[in-house]
Amino acid sequence: MNVLRPLIIIFFHFMALLSFGCGKNETETLPKSGKLYYPLNLGKEMIYDVDSIIYDPQSTGIIKIDTFSWQIKEVLKDTFKDNSGEVNYTIERYSRFKGTQNWALENIFTSAITEQYALRTENNLRYIKFPTVFGVNTKWDGNIFIDPAIKIMIAGESIELFSNKWTYQVESLDKSEKIGDKSFENVMTVLAQTNPAILNEKRYTLEKYAKGVGLVYREQKILDTQKLDAGVAWEKRGEKGFILVQKVVSF
Repeated sequence: MNVLRPLIIIFFHFMALLSFGCGKNETETLPKSGKLYYPLNLGKEMIYDVDSIIYDPQSTGIIKIDTFSWQIKEVLKDTFKDNSGEVNYTIERYSRFKGTQNWALENIFTSAITEQYALRTENNLRYIKFPTVFGVNTKWDGNIFIDPAIKIMIAGESIELFSNKWTYQVESLDKSEKIGDKSFENVMTVLAQTNPAILNEKRYTLEKYAKGVGLVYREQKILDTQKLDAGVAWEKRGEKGFILVQKVVSF
């Protein structure tokens, strides 16, 4: 029985429903800047530790807070050309509880890098992770391909994830960082969020990409509340949603 399924649905969505034909021998010329931070090579494998906090409002008015820890593994398995002729890479995502041996296949996602963007598709939601030409403070609309009316379910509660505009921005570039027990010399940090002045929702994602490696860290806060005291931390006043931290442990 796959006990992680309710958690994975939180953010790691289902496979994109695209029409394609597979071809393991297909190659493409990747823009240099994008390739350095978003390397796409068949057989590439990444393993992450994931810790999450789930906020689940009860009918009694109490907010149930649960914590979960597990691991995910992503493997670049195959390639295909989408309807626009761009080469995409299929990503097999597996999960397991920490301390266990067997991996369970959860989903199949896709990634691509074009002359303009590094892209990732999850559950028919296509995100622009970053442009292929960028510098510190570069901004873009990472959700431009996503319908703002789409809702996601978290612990049985509906959340409008995209109803307010998100801004994506390169916060820093080529900084040395330590993620867990791993050290990286050149890390790019991308911050994506809605207006922080909005008091009834928190939409926040911080991602770190190491040159030559790819994603090494992700932190997300997706929370709703009716408690509008800005002086209280979101961790204390969140009423539904989740907080998630993902750190690379193997690559």
